[in-house]
Amino acid sequence: MMRRFSIRIQILALGMVFVLLLAVSGVLSWNMQNTVARDVHFTFDVIKQNELIAWVREDLEQARADLLRSDAGQEGAFDSLIGNLAEVTRDIAASEGVFNAPESDRARRLDFHERFTAVSADVAALSADLRDIAGTRAERALTRSPEDCLSMQCCTTAPRWDPWAPCAAWPRPPRHARHTRHARCRAGRRRGARP
Repeated sequence: MMRRFSIRIQILALGMVFVLLLAVSGVLSWNMQNTVARDVHFTFDVIKQNELIAWVREDLEQARADLLRSDAGQEGAFDSLIGNLAEVTRDIAASEGVFNAPESDRARRLDFHERFTAVSADVAALSADLRDIAGTRAERALTRSPEDCLSMQCCTTAPRWDPWAPCAAWPRPPRHARHTRHARCRAGRRRGARP
């Protein structure tokens, strides 16, 4: 059939077919590369989201351990607790846009963004409350008299129930005084409250 046309027309037709094949292969290759790029961006966005979740979980677990250590009266536990809570808010603030504005639309998680925003606000409020409580207890402990500190030692030691109270620095009462229970201590123990 091609013999009916001149050699020039045959060469031109073959050249057009070759160019058409190149164009089709180029479009297919561009489509494949675009799909791979979208998948790569999606993978990177998911990795960033998982890293943020892991950081926040680690900080909260360390803060919970610091809370138990602080309740036991260990030195430096309260500062570590405040530091871990500050890391939670700092990590969430530094990762702004990880859930609500990722590079890949498939990785957008608006519900996670709202939850982490709420967690950051709750943790910031908790940290502020703990600082206020610590400041109030420190001020109350500084204004406490030596007699009050000695009487409170009849039922517990100061570092156990109040890590921030300096009453432990006062000398312990005599042996017979330690066995005498203060009325306020007895009332507090019956109610199950701290002195």
